[in-house]
Amino acid sequence: MAGVVARAGLWEWLRRGEWVRWFVRSAGVVLLVTGLAKLWSAMGEARALGLRDPLFGLRFRQLMAGVGLLEVMVSGVCLVGRRERFSLVLVGWLAGNFALYRVGLWWLDWKRPVRVFGSR
Repeated sequence: MAGVVARAGLWEWLRRGEWVRWFVRSAGVVLLVTGLAKLWSAMGEARALGLRDPLFGLRFRQLMAGVGLLEVMVSGVCLVGRRERFSLVLVGWLAGNFALYRVGLWWLDWKRPVRVFGSR
């Protein structure tokens, strides 16, 4: 990538949209790692996994498994798919949902932090 940027110049590289491929692939890797971590954590024995989420009413175990599976699926589209703009839309949609979830917790004034799920 550095060679491409040095030859064509940063603005040309950005204008051609080559950054999209790099962003989509890196987002796919991050989502794969975090999704697998959520799936692994959902199989744990931490007591916090039995608590109910204040927005959806699901147990955190179910929420973590569902979100982890969703992240792995979006990462698959990012890493294997050829439609980069569609991948961008999916990553933006997922990020927007994460932001809305956090706004919902703030709106409910939910102060009960859940420690790292791997702890007891």
